[in-house]
Amino acid sequence: MKRYFYSDGERQFGPFDFEELREEGIEPDTLVWHPGLDSWIPASESGELKRLWEEEKKPVIDLPDEEVPEVFNPDMYRSGTLVSQNPVEKPPKNWLLESILVTLLCCNPLGIVAIVYAAQVDTLFYKGEKEKSHKNSRNAAMWTRVAFAISLFLFLFYFFSMLMALFFGS
Repeated sequence: MKRYFYSDGERQFGPFDFEELREEGIEPDTLVWHPGLDSWIPASESGELKRLWEEEKKPVIDLPDEEVPEVFNPDMYRSGTLVSQNPVEKPPKNWLLESILVTLLCCNPLGIVAIVYAAQVDTLFYKGEKEKSHKNSRNAAMWTRVAFAISLFLFLFYFFSMLMALFFGS
């Protein structure tokens, strides 16, 4: 059984047998090498590898052309895998960890407001209410920051009050 290697121009992959190489989805211009070759060659120049592109792949669903849905676009598929034409949108930052930490460590009731907004961000996003999800993310961030700022102010006020009492107190 012949073992093949292929390269993306920077790294070498392999060894693969013929079936494993088919699953890798290499292109005709991908550089390949196998024992017996003097140097790397494009896969299309290897006699035995030409079969990778000559054999027609069977469709997963065998429907007559009139039953294929309008939304099907064969260009969306490369090497048997679905390729997204639009990048997947990520949900906005939910601020849940930060709001919980502000509430627990700073004992600030405003952190609870931040937790309520933060807990809704992911749920709204995956329900399709993306604008409301982004709005809740902004609100969670704002309330988290406000709660932290108030806690920091109170801590500094307390600290300086203690210093003043220590130096100028009775």
